[in-house]
Amino acid sequence: MNKNQGGLSAEQFNKLATKDDLDALEEKLEEKLASKEDISKVITILDSIVKKHKDFDDESIANQDAHNRMQKEINETRAKVGLKIKSVT
Repeated sequence: MNKNQGGLSAEQFNKLATKDDLDALEEKLEEKLASKEDISKVITILDSIVKKHKDFDDESIANQDAHNRMQKEINETRAKVGLKIKSVT
């Protein structure tokens, strides 16, 4: 096994990446990876979806509270006029 000055064999030395190899790899990665602009767009879209989901949850809770208040008033009114209160399960 022949060693060059750096202590590598000829076979090991031939396997080292050159600047051109690294530049080509960098170009391939840049083509496949999302840019900062792309990532920013995705984050903006996700923020919008999260806000809509939160708004929907808030509305759903408010609607459930309103329903519960109305049901309570209906039950109280039925009890006052002597109607049997139906249990809904």
